[in-house]
Formats: sequence, C-alpha cells, structure tokens
Amino acid sequence: MIDPKDPAAAILTRPDIAAALSDPDGGDATVLDAVHRVEHEVVVGLDRHVRVTETFTARCLLRAPRRAVLHLSGPVTVRTCWNIPVSGYDAGAEDARRGLHSFTADYVGFGESTCPDDGAAVRPLDQVEPMRAVLEHIMGLRDLSSGIDLVVESVGGGIGTQLAADATTVRSLVLSTIMYSGMSELAASMLLSPEYRAFLEGFPDGYLVTDGSYYAQFTAVSPPAVGEWFAATQSGRYPTGFFLCMYDGYPYFDPSVARAPALVLPGPGDFVTPPGDAEALARDYGTDGAELDFVETGGHTPRFESPETAAAYWQRVYDYLEV
Repeated sequence: MIDPKDPAAAILTRPDIAAALSDPDGGDATVLDAVHRVEHEVVVGLDRHVRVTETFTARCLLRAPRRAVLHLSGPVTVRTCWNIPVSGYDAGAEDARRGLHSFTADYVGFGESTCPDDGAAVRPLDQVEPMRAVLEHIMGLRDLSSGIDLVVESVGGGIGTQLAADATTVRSLVLSTIMYSGMSELAASMLLSPEYRAFLEGFPDGYLVTDGSYYAQFTAVSPPAVGEWFAATQSGRYPTGFFLCMYDGYPYFDPSVARAPALVLPGPGDFVTPPGDAEALARDYGTDGAELDFVETGGHTPRFESPETAAAYWQRVYDYLEV
C-alpha cells in the first residue's frame, strides 16, 4: 500500500508501474528499472527539518527484504554531491539499479535544511539526533526490517559511527576520507594555523561562504565534467562550527560505541590524514574492530577521483553491502 502523502506516490501509482509491480511474470523491465528521484522533508525537532533526496527504481519495492542506503558527506557539500550526473559518479542511480532505495540528506545548517542563526554553534555531533530521526523516517516510509546501510565520508564518518551504536537502525557502515586521530602535518599547517582560525571566526553569522573555484582543491584529479559540476552546484553557505571543532582536538568522536559492522575504506594517497589513521579507526571501532581495506589508487576522496579509482571504490562498497 502506497501512502498518498508519500512524495513517491505519484510515481509508484502510475498505471504502467502499478501493472509492472503486480505482474506475476516479472513485469516490464524498462518500467521497473527506470530511475526516479523525489524530495522529502523530515521533521527532526521543534521548527527544524532536514531535506532528503531519495533515488529509487520500482524494482526496489520488489526486493525482499527491502534495503536502503543513506549517504552523508563533508563540511562544504550538500546532499546533491553524491548524485553527480556523470557516468560512474551518480551514487543514487547506481544504488537504485542494484535494488537499494538511496537517500542523501542535508545536515541541519546546510543547504535546504533548517539553518540556525549562528553557524559557528553548529557542530558535527549535533547532527546525530537529526540523522537518527531521518533513519527512523526512512525505515517506516519504506517498510525496512533489516536496518539501513550507511556509506559516508569525511565528518559523515564521525556522525555515522555514533548512529551505528544502534544496530537495529544501521545495518552496516562504510567510512572513507575520515580524519580520526588528527590530520597530516601539511593539512595541520594550513587548517590549524592562527590565520585560518581568524578567517573562520571572521564570518559574522558563522557561515563560511564558498564559490565555485573553492572546489578545485577537491576535484583536481577528477574528470573535468565532475569538477565543473562541483563548481556549479556546491558553492554556498556552510557552518563554520564544522571547522572550529578542529581546534578542540582529535578524536572528536568515539567509534567504540558502534555496534553495526563496518568497513574503513580510505585511499592510501590521502594527504590530509596522518599515517596510521585508518588503521587506528579500524582498531578502535566497536567492540571487535572494523574491516580495513584500501582503494589502491585513491587519494582523499576516491569516489569522485579518476574513473578507475571511482569504479574500484564503488565495487568494494557494493561487495561489502552484498548487492
């Protein structure tokens, strides 16, 4: 039964899709495998909401049990950064083709979610409860019985480990691009300098403003189309509190609270993290540690680097998720 209030209802109740879903012979594959996107607004507190994008195919509804994945990202991107409209880089579309309802979310203080007046007061771990509300919403909306897989990067990893403390809502966790024990000497020389702190504290409303050129530092080894897309879509206002927490020291999250299984999947060429950081995170995760693997040709952000690196990253992710 499709809830008429569900943003996907207009799609799922179309006559061609309804007929394909009810066809005992399997239905029209072109109808069942077409990729769709809808927007959700999830209430996460008093006068607070989180904007969520769902990518799916009708075939996702036929999977038993149903599965879903939630992607969380870093401090200067919004939810669209996972769904890059370049072949090999659209995570939502690929998730959906593999039978996963795919979700991305703007944190509180980001994009189209509620943005508090003071961005300097918005910290990564403040997102745990809002994202937990998102997980609960997804589980009820899509009638999930086995929890949601989290595929996350950057500060999304710290948030993800705390969400994974509840293994009933989180089925598994894949972490990449995580600064756990600290950052490399090169990164620290820039990001922990008094000058950079003064720069962050200079925004009167606590929101860092980025333009398209800002993203060249992250997409230098990406295909040009990916870099151009980031420059055109990710510029905006981002809470400085996500950066100011660096000055409070590392680690800023406790991975030992996690109870869902996890894979730590960095690129060995990541110049932002210090030596041994991924190994330390895998060791300290949960009660028995996490699985550790490397995207051999990867750097700081394997999923949107070269086509070969991105393909290797996603193949390892999907192998782990068993889809």
